[in-house]
Amino acid sequence: MLALSKNIDEKPWAEKMEAAIKRLDLIIFVPIEYRDRIIVPPSQNLKMRAKVDEKLAELILDDSLGIVEGIEVLEVTGSLEGRVKIIKEKLSL
Repeated sequence: MLALSKNIDEKPWAEKMEAAIKRLDLIIFVPIEYRDRIIVPPSQNLKMRAKVDEKLAELILDDSLGIVEGIEVLEVTGSLEGRVKIIKEKLSL
């Protein structure tokens, strides 16, 4: 199970996330790539940004809290054009 913090009770948060996620038909996950596709301002904490990306991958792709079961997840990577093409194909646009 994902350890959010030693001081946070995860169960109420997991229940709220699960209730929200169950309303979705599709989750499109766009991870940080080796060479980031966006300009990151100097004010951003790059280590924290990477950690959030890692935790989101655990929550969404690995379903570490058991709340994404039954929800389709599409991970898109690559060029902007490639990502758009994958999403449009998925949505039959």
